[in-house]
Amino acid sequence: MLIPENRKKERMEEIYRNLMLLASGIIAALSITIVALRIPKRPELEKFRNARTIFAVAGFLLATLNFLCFIVGYAHPYDKMAILATAPYEALLMTCTVLVFINPERVTKTCVVRESLFITALVSIMYLTHWKFPDIFPYVYVTFGIAFLVQIISYTTIFVKSYKRVVKLTSEYYAEDYAPRIIWVLWMFVLVLISALACFICLFVGSWGYCVLVPIYLCTYNLFAVRMTIYATDNSYITSALHSQFQTAVEGSGETELKQQSDIPEETAEEVKEKLSQWISKKKFMEKDVSYTDVLFEIGIEVSLLRRYMKDILGTDFRTWRNGLRLEEACRMFTENPCMSIEQVSDKVGYNDSSNFHKDFKKCYGMSASAFKKIKQKAQ
Repeated sequence: MLIPENRKKERMEEIYRNLMLLASGIIAALSITIVALRIPKRPELEKFRNARTIFAVAGFLLATLNFLCFIVGYAHPYDKMAILATAPYEALLMTCTVLVFINPERVTKTCVVRESLFITALVSIMYLTHWKFPDIFPYVYVTFGIAFLVQIISYTTIFVKSYKRVVKLTSEYYAEDYAPRIIWVLWMFVLVLISALACFICLFVGSWGYCVLVPIYLCTYNLFAVRMTIYATDNSYITSALHSQFQTAVEGSGETELKQQSDIPEETAEEVKEKLSQWISKKKFMEKDVSYTDVLFEIGIEVSLLRRYMKDILGTDFRTWRNGLRLEEACRMFTENPCMSIEQVSDKVGYNDSSNFHKDFKKCYGMSASAFKKIKQKAQ
């Protein structure tokens, strides 16, 4: 028996209202949780405290929109306008929240306020056009939809540049591929991007599309809340790299090296070699989470001098050189203790991520660690 058309509408109305009310409650609760989150009072976390505020504002804004949608019901004439009015704010605030994790200097109060005021002015123009010039409103609506898409593309470009920068910086700082440890930032932005694109699609497919959008942004907000909670207590591996003098040294190294064309004096080179030999003899290269800066401080060598020594004398960089020492030690362990697992060896020689160990081993020796281990086991 077919359900009458009005019955279908009533059912859709009920589903829509319940979904909007549920989303409003969940997002409001997450925002309150983040506001109540205790963040250590450390200088490097100042921007993170600002991110907490930005995230809470975005959450309360979205929760308010969902509650209004719950009140007005399904297929209200202002429903899609409300999405278009709110989506640019959400895109701005959520993107700023993500950028704080990897490029905190890019997010300033002035920048957020300026862009918020600009969005407010455009939204005001849209509503004014709808009330005073209804004949041209469809064209204005499409124009604003395209502008929102341009905003998404612009924020994506900013994020990609910032993400590549922090991957390079942390990898240089720890002399190891740190991309796997910060890939969660990439997934956070991917969810933001998916939510934004879903909003864009909803502008042209009708209010029913909003019901599909809700689970997406609920997942996004839940992930943000979890990651922000973790970041508040376990963030040193990113903040140490971002807030160290090493950042300036790495990003300014190109210009510095152009000015330092002269060769390293032989006496200085011998001094660096001796200090590195002592460091190797203590097997310091096997220590985990020891940054480039920590090594320089312990050895007593300036950043620029060690970079020049590695490049001019050894023909490599510190990361490749230290990983080479770790791999040599791994080969010795496989030879002397063939019963040790690859994961055990990887951990002992200083790798945080065994996937990096496998990748580096194959690149260095032309075979996998497991193949090398089998050869040594057969030789026993």
